[in-house]
Amino acid sequence: MQLFFLFLMAILGLSVYKRIPQKIVKQRFKLKSSRLPTNCALRIMHLSDFHVHNRRTLENTRRAINAALSEKPDIIFLTGDYVTGQIVFRQEYVKILSRLAATAPTYAVGGNHDGGPWSNLDNSLLVLLHKILFFSMPLVYRKFYDMENLNPEPVFNLLREANIVVLENESVLVDIKECKLRVTGLGDYFIRRFRPRHAMAGIQDSYPHIVLAHEPNVRKFIPDFQWDLLLAGHLHGGQILLPFVGYSHIHKMFGKKYIHGLYKWRDRHIHVSAGVGATGDIRIGVPPEVTLIVWGNPDN
Repeated sequence: MQLFFLFLMAILGLSVYKRIPQKIVKQRFKLKSSRLPTNCALRIMHLSDFHVHNRRTLENTRRAINAALSEKPDIIFLTGDYVTGQIVFRQEYVKILSRLAATAPTYAVGGNHDGGPWSNLDNSLLVLLHKILFFSMPLVYRKFYDMENLNPEPVFNLLREANIVVLENESVLVDIKECKLRVTGLGDYFIRRFRPRHAMAGIQDSYPHIVLAHEPNVRKFIPDFQWDLLLAGHLHGGQILLPFVGYSHIHKMFGKKYIHGLYKWRDRHIHVSAGVGATGDIRIGVPPEVTLIVWGNPDN
């Protein structure tokens, strides 16, 4: 009886905690690259993992976008998971997202929630159950769900309606503020839309190259291609970071080094965003964030 009471109190406590708006943290990094022209200095905004599925998460996304735009970015990159399950409050969501492209050129890739087998569910607990089954027993899961015909197009159309450029295994040249960049967006690895060779094999130029992906672990599949900066999300910064405990389960799956922040990998850099939303709406010790990267030539 006592354990049952403690369990109920824990559920009640989490329910109340989830409803308390968390402060949006602004992360700022300076990154130098000799591959950029001397007169090039870009204010890059990286946003990820909005996970909109109810009124509260929509409002969190609105607050995050307000914080991001206050940094006056020159270009904006989004790295997936715009929804948790079904698309909700579509027109209002489009209006919120459209402020991004109205401020600066905005490019996006999809995430595992944007077309995964759980993308037609409207209950966050069912979504979580699906994810547990998917990652713990993938072979069994795939016997019951068609993993070859997953469709992120409804979410992509939401982004396009907000004038955001969606890149799925595509590469484009971007001219912005005296800088010419190559931007490549990769399809999501977990929902089997990851085609790096299709996206990058034909690139002949040597412009500074930014790669967008949802999962940071895809770096190990693209070391032979020329790129300078990989932007990713997916891990929510570990989502729950407890004193003296940390997030050891994430250590085993991904390696602590690539969970959150800006890191050097070989002769390149990787930024992993902690994102704005989270699976289950629970963040402990890892606040939602927006990240500004000022990327310039060392002589600038």
